[in-house]
Amino acid sequence: MKSKPNASRIYEKSIRPGGKEKGVVFMFEKNLNEICRKVMSMKEDAENIKSLSNDFPAVQRNIQRIMASIKMIEINTVDLIVDE
Repeated sequence: MKSKPNASRIYEKSIRPGGKEKGVVFMFEKNLNEICRKVMSMKEDAENIKSLSNDFPAVQRNIQRIMASIKMIEINTVDLIVDE
């Protein structure tokens, strides 16, 4: 069984885009953290639906597609998060 990513670890990290003003960096970090929270929420919701849909193969297939899309969003946003 795959282990779930530690969502709190993602939120504790900060963004360091080069050459940006402090206010812009703060807004960028705030937006990215909000995106990460929502992505983690979508992932949990998809996993819950998957566990409830054992008797519905079409739902299972569609949830797999949704989870793949969520994974791509995760990859795109986690690449922007760096350790302090």
